[in-house]
Amino acid sequence: MLLNIFEKGEIVLGLLQNQFQSEKIVDKMIDTAENVFGIMAILSVIATICFVVIPIFLIAYLIYKHVNSNKKVRLELARQGIVPPMQSASPKPAPDKHRTLRNACLCIGIGLGLIIGIIILSLKEFDDFMKFLIIGSSTMLFLGFSYFGYFFAVKDKKPDDGSKE
Repeated sequence: MLLNIFEKGEIVLGLLQNQFQSEKIVDKMIDTAENVFGIMAILSVIATICFVVIPIFLIAYLIYKHVNSNKKVRLELARQGIVPPMQSASPKPAPDKHRTLRNACLCIGIGLGLIIGIIILSLKEFDDFMKFLIIGSSTMLFLGFSYFGYFFAVKDKKPDDGSKE
């Protein structure tokens, strides 16, 4: 009977040792998971730097170099006695004499497209995506019609040069 108690004690001791070893394994797994999450955090920071910060600095650097190179060229021309022409920030486009007519035609086309699209939607029940398609396509269709109308309205008109006859 006394031997039996010792055997039971050894069994319990063996189970406790196994439990202790499994706890060590769980602790190692937790440490490994923490390391993985730490690595993931570092990778996310590196990815953010690579995809956001570096391109921003690269673009800023290229703009800075472009501005400085234009200034250096102008300075060299001035040293040689050549007066460089003044450059505007952006070249001015040729003025459109029929801008108001074009804008009016586009606004009428957008308005008619929206009205027709809403009328079509009121005739039958549609789901949300179909509503979007109907409104968008009718607006684009009438926008195209308005561009054709504008083109035919100004096709035969001579460009006005601003001089009085």
